[in-house]
Amino acid sequence: MSDGRVPRPRLNNAPGTMTAPTRVFQMPPTILALSAPRPPLPYLPPPERKRKLPAYPGLGQFVQEFEDPANVDWSQFKKPEAKAEKKARIAKERAAIDEVRIAEQLKDWSPQTDPNVTGDAYKTLFVARVSYETSKSKLRREFEQFGPVKRIRLVEDTKT
Repeated sequence: MSDGRVPRPRLNNAPGTMTAPTRVFQMPPTILALSAPRPPLPYLPPPERKRKLPAYPGLGQFVQEFEDPANVDWSQFKKPEAKAEKKARIAKERAAIDEVRIAEQLKDWSPQTDPNVTGDAYKTLFVARVSYETSKSKLRREFEQFGPVKRIRLVEDTKT
């Protein structure tokens, strides 16, 4: 067909067979050699050697060496700790350590001598979850609607 259309496959006279145009691509022999199958491996019979395994001795010869369970002092053996028991024990130990640490910190804590504390606690308003972009002037503008603001202090975490 000279009009550029691809010819359709035609049916042969035999039922169920079709013929289609085939295209044959030729590759260079060096490329074809890469995909060629390898020759089959030659057959070799299995080796005729028998492995000698050591004889397995039984435990019967050692039975007299075992202790008699009636004569064992079972109090010397500790019962294994279950997972829940271990978790409870560790939580209890941590709670005891925390109590000691908190007691030591309470001895050193004195709000009267804290340099960051100023003013009357009954006249103080704490505002939490403030955006990092918020400034003192924005806070003053928002809270002056409700009355005069004496002082504003933005508290930041000094450890991080």
